[in-house]
Amino acid sequence: ASDQEMQNNADPIMDIIATAPSDSLYFIERINLISAIISMSTSFPYLTYLIIYWNDCSCNDILRWWIVINSILQLIQAPVRFFLYFLLRKYKRENERMHIHALRRLTSSKGWKLSKRFSLLNYLWFITGTVVMVVTRKYTKNFYLWFISWTIILSCIFRVFFTIIWFCFFFPYNQNVPKKKKGVPKQFFSEVHSFKYSPDMNLKNESCSICLSEFVEKEDIIQLNCLHDFHTKCAKKWLSQRRQCPLCQRDVMKGN
Repeated sequence: ASDQEMQNNADPIMDIIATAPSDSLYFIERINLISAIISMSTSFPYLTYLIIYWNDCSCNDILRWWIVINSILQLIQAPVRFFLYFLLRKYKRENERMHIHALRRLTSSKGWKLSKRFSLLNYLWFITGTVVMVVTRKYTKNFYLWFISWTIILSCIFRVFFTIIWFCFFFPYNQNVPKKKKGVPKQFFSEVHSFKYSPDMNLKNESCSICLSEFVEKEDIIQLNCLHDFHTKCAKKWLSQRRQCPLCQRDVMKGN
């Protein structure tokens, strides 16, 4: 996909990634690894057990088939999550701009969107299984069938709460209001030079080094004191957390 297509198809999570690229990369990388391990450990053994003892679990046919379909969904997602983990791991030693570029390409890809749809389907299937367990509990005479069902439900709940807690740890609510503000004040953006991009302009750089995409005609561009140019929305996200130019690392609050 082209840079412009990636920008248009960007996932909403890019709003967070742009302000904390390194933390975002580590967070997504680890979540994919943990999810893949849980998927494999709670799916392959249970599916194997059901294949071997299929007739012994016939007391609750609906629950039995729910476990089979859930295990298949998990096994489909596991290789994708391992792939994403190893893909992101390659970028860990790169700089923040490369982290943004890698995550932007990833979150705008068809594979990422397909993985999100599978995750949504999996959580809907989890809700279905919870209802099935409650409604058909009197028919579940096989202890292992009941044990497997509860293990799947609890592992899914654990994964959700673990993701939420870890997300809050990496991106606390008050991270944008530190005791000593590192970003530029709001009035800074009204004082620096901004304009609509035109191809006939002679700029110091012809692409935004934050999102790594080429400037497109009529896009809002901001020019810092060091004469480096960026998309206005990219610069606002970047400078809300730091005062250094993404290219030359000079303090943007100081003069030329």
